[in-house]
Amino acid sequence: MIKAVFFDCDGVLVDSERFDQALNEDFIRDYHLDIDPKAFYIFVGSSPSLNTWDTFYAGVADKTEWSKEEFREIYRNHRRNNPRKLQFKGILFEDVLRTLRYLKEERDMKVACASSSSPEYIERALTECEIKPYFDLQVSGYDFKKSKPSPDIYLFCRDQMGLRSEECLVIEDSPYGIEAAVAAGMPVLARRDTLFSMDQSKAMRIIDSLDEVRFFLEA
Repeated sequence: MIKAVFFDCDGVLVDSERFDQALNEDFIRDYHLDIDPKAFYIFVGSSPSLNTWDTFYAGVADKTEWSKEEFREIYRNHRRNNPRKLQFKGILFEDVLRTLRYLKEERDMKVACASSSSPEYIERALTECEIKPYFDLQVSGYDFKKSKPSPDIYLFCRDQMGLRSEECLVIEDSPYGIEAAVAAGMPVLARRDTLFSMDQSKAMRIIDSLDEVRFFLEA
C-alpha cells in the first residue's frame, strides 16, 4: 500500500522548464549565436553534481570564441538581467492543488517535494504557489554529494518518513529523476513530456495529468 507521494518540482508541479527554454532562446538571439536551442535541453532535470555544463560546452565550443568560464558567466548574467521574471503562481499546473488536497485531505498521506533545484528555489516555488502547507518535507539535491539519477534524495525522503521503498510513489518527468526513483526501488509515474522528447520509458506509467494519481492509488 502506498503511504507517501514524492513529487519532483520542475516539470511536475510547475511548468518552469518551458520558461527556462524561453530564456535560452533570448540568450541565443541577443548574442547572435549559431546554437540550436535544443543544445540546452541537456540541463533539464540535471544538477550541479552531474557536471552538465562541461558536456554542454563541449557541444557548442566550436560555435563561440568564449572560453567555458566566459560562456558560463555571460550566460548566468544574461539570465539574471533578463526582463522576463519567473512568477511561479502563473506556471503552477492546474491539477496540482486538486491532487495535493486529495492526498492530504482524503488519503491522509505523507507528501514530499524532492527536487534537484536549490533549497531557496524550492522554498520560493512552494510558497508563491501557496502549496507549501501540503508538504511534510522538502528536499534539495544540493544537500547530497550525488543528486539524481542517484537514488539518495528519494532514499532520504523514505527514511525520514519511516517507510519502505514500495510504500513510496514518485512523480517525475526527467530521465534523471525517473532513474533515481527506480534505483530507490520505488514505483514512479512520469508526467508526459511534450517539449523535450525525453526518454520516460523506465517509468511504471506515463500520465497526462496528476489527476491520474488518484486512479493509480485506487486501482
